[in-house]
Amino acid sequence: MSKYKTVLFDLDGTLIDSSPGITTSAAYAMKKVLGRIEAPSTLKCFIGPPLREQFMNFCGADLETGTKLVSAYREYYSAGGLFECSLYDGVPELLDNLRNDGCSILLATIKPEVFAKRILEHFSIDSKFDYIAGSNLDNTRTVKYEVICYALENAPEHCCVEPGKCVMVGDSPHDITHANKAGIDGIAALYGFSEKKLLDEVPAVAMCSNTEEIYEYIKSVK
Repeated sequence: MSKYKTVLFDLDGTLIDSSPGITTSAAYAMKKVLGRIEAPSTLKCFIGPPLREQFMNFCGADLETGTKLVSAYREYYSAGGLFECSLYDGVPELLDNLRNDGCSILLATIKPEVFAKRILEHFSIDSKFDYIAGSNLDNTRTVKYEVICYALENAPEHCCVEPGKCVMVGDSPHDITHANKAGIDGIAALYGFSEKKLLDEVPAVAMCSNTEEIYEYIKSVK
């Protein structure tokens, strides 16, 4: 039996390919607020980081304008953009296998929690999670470390939250470094949105190219 009793998952780039909905929503926001035309294909930098900060950096916007851009983004995203995504191959099987092995499963994403829940429900995998943690719509709890801690603190009593028995799976270097900051191991999902050279620079305990490799690694750690 694996030493890992609780597995935390990132969402975007780890469980779902959300790039179409995110990039199209970002393009819509910039056109509406700034009158700026950007091709969605050029906006993949919006996948992962906190939205307001990314808009401010990308557009050279101040805080007020950044907040307006986020509001416009969510206008499109909540109306249907959040469903412009797909599950990565093997995700339902990965979650089922972990549960069958006795693992608890938590979601830890900086996507607003309300949207994360709707996406999991859309794919009928919400029931496979013991707890779903995300950011707030008021732009608080947008740092990955905060979300990881929040997930562990609010997980049901039957979930093991002892750091040495928990592992975080994510496609971003931030997933790994912030998991380590919280005292838990991190597994890098190489099939996600981050470049491998960036993930090579963080102390992941494993680098996995697909969901099968994630399961086999977790199962193998004693």
